[in-house]
Amino acid sequence: MERAGRELLETLEKLGEGELQRFTDKLSEIQPKEGYQPLPSGSLRNADPPALRDLLLRFYGTDYGAEVAAEVLGNINQGALAERIKRLIDAVKAEKHFFERHQESVKKRNQPLLSGTYLLNDEEYQRIRPEKTSQETMQKLFELVPSWDKHQKDRLYQVLKETNGDLVKELEGGDWHFVDWHREQLIQRVQEMDRVLKLLQGQPLNPEQYQSISTGRSNVEKMQKLYELVPSWGREHKDCLYRVLCITNRALVDELEGR
Repeated sequence: MERAGRELLETLEKLGEGELQRFTDKLSEIQPKEGYQPLPSGSLRNADPPALRDLLLRFYGTDYGAEVAAEVLGNINQGALAERIKRLIDAVKAEKHFFERHQESVKKRNQPLLSGTYLLNDEEYQRIRPEKTSQETMQKLFELVPSWDKHQKDRLYQVLKETNGDLVKELEGGDWHFVDWHREQLIQRVQEMDRVLKLLQGQPLNPEQYQSISTGRSNVEKMQKLYELVPSWGREHKDCLYRVLCITNRALVDELEGR
């Protein structure tokens, strides 16, 4: 999953500004196949490559998200990039799914997520729901998982990531930081951006970066500009941003961390 997200992002970052806008416009016109829903137009508006990557993986999963990206790239005459995505699809299909690699840990250590899976029919839900503990619930759920296709497993993975994010990060061995994991929520919901930027001024923002970001007309626009820099930051700079957010937007940080 991490590899797919990384390669999809790298592909989208190769698009120029005009090409990226064409990609977004075409993406908004895609009618997804049965079982999927169209991407929300509000989220697509002014979306940068990381936001587009997150939307594709969140709504369509790894396999279909990559298929959609390849289709759109072909539609805007980006054949070479479309072929790169198709190679990614082949590589992902050859890999074991998250649940095949971490089945026992997920069974033992997750918190309740049953009500959010939206993958169970009424009979399955009624059979699993009465279990007394999360572990017993997951044991029952995993009796069904082996028969599921990749799309169903990907959708359960998304629910698990939303409800048990720390566990997923640990099991995947990922190095994603808080500011990476909650990128979209932070862009949309952080307040007092002028104060945030003042606290970041000097380190990690140099004067030129500070002035450029400060010209944003809204909190969202300023956060979008800030996140153009975040992917290139090391952990020290991301820690600094996290501490500033704790100072200026503590309630939001607590909510995102589940406190």
